Amino acid sequence: TLPDVARRVNSLLEDINTPARTLADVIEKDQAIVPKLLKLVNSAFYGFNQKITSIAHAIMLLGYNTVRNAVVTIAVIDSLRMRKKIRGFDIARFWEHAMAVATVSRHLDAQTGSRHKENSYTAGLIHDVGKVLMADLFPERFAAALESAKAQGLSLIEAERKHFPLQHDAIGAYLVLRWNLPSVFRKAIAFHHQPSRQSGDRSLACIVHVADALVYGYLEDRRDKEKYAIVPEAWEPLSTQIQTARHWMPDMRKHVREACKLLLARE
Repeated sequence: TLPDVARRVNSLLEDINTPARTLADVIEKDQAIVPKLLKLVNSAFYGFNQKITSIAHAIMLLGYNTVRNAVVTIAVIDSLRMRKKIRGFDIARFWEHAMAVATVSRHLDAQTGSRHKENSYTAGLIHDVGKVLMADLFPERFAAALESAKAQGLSLIEAERKHFPLQHDAIGAYLVLRWNLPSVFRKAIAFHHQPSRQSGDRSLACIVHVADALVYGYLEDRRDKEKYAIVPEAWEPLSTQIQTARHWMPDMRKHVREACKLLLARE
């Protein structure tokens, strides 16, 4: 489960008429999340020149949706812990990858003028949360899938199909449903490997799909790197950003390091 503050914030924001003071009161009651949230909104990540001194001030400057996504970001990272180590699965590396995909998703969204804004960052951050559940609840089976991927040269999701009836995209989408997060996140997670399977607006799934592929291709220097081809449905709307990635991805590396330092630091 997500911490109560994240669930209550999401519930409040189902009503567009929720007063900012009510939202601030809910967040301020969780004294564990308040300092982390203020640290985040005062960071270079948001780039405000003035210091944000209270949750109410943050809501006024950033807006409901951005604050909601910041709360969810902190809550997800705090909630998804591994009870024991799994051979071949490094939870620290998992979160570094998630941060990278989130950061690149946010950049792609800004460059293409998409309307998703901070939703793109959150969707990128939680796109692979199903992997953590699989590793934590079915460690031996997940370790076998990791070994199959390595030995047979498969992508992890291809290996998962050999060992699980459902893969991490479906499991992650179900988890987001249980968390009562907006459906835009559930759809982006469910279809981030195959955006063409999503009906309706698939732009966020395409952004996360391309960000995932670019992170694997440009930012991660590791021997177990997956082969990740960008599907045509995602390539077409993002072709300019994909073809120029070698020029702007180095800047993303710096932003990812800053985000990791900020959000993954242990108190």
